[in-house]
Amino acid sequence: MKNTLLLHPSSRTRRALRILKAMKGHHNNNNALSNKALAKLVNDSPANISRTLPFLIEEGVVEQCPHGYYKLGEQLLQIALAYLDEVDRAQIRATEQRQRCLASPSKS
Repeated sequence: MKNTLLLHPSSRTRRALRILKAMKGHHNNNNALSNKALAKLVNDSPANISRTLPFLIEEGVVEQCPHGYYKLGEQLLQIALAYLDEVDRAQIRATEQRQRCLASPSKS
């Protein structure tokens, strides 16, 4: 395995990733999270969460609901769907390859 240089992400980057992980399953208005709930889930201060959320909202991975709570954004859901599509295509290719192998005559 080749050695790679790991860059140390900023605390803001780490916080943003922790927020996104904490928001797993919170993608509609009915189960959106408050700033305080997010702060508790990621073990950080509400002030730090408030500073990070605008960045996530601007990128489209988090959305603010009309009642002020936060949910996963459309952009993140699009990324997840694209990933699932690629997994499905890989599974189809693997199944086709397996069927070709099973259909070819065995050499004994």
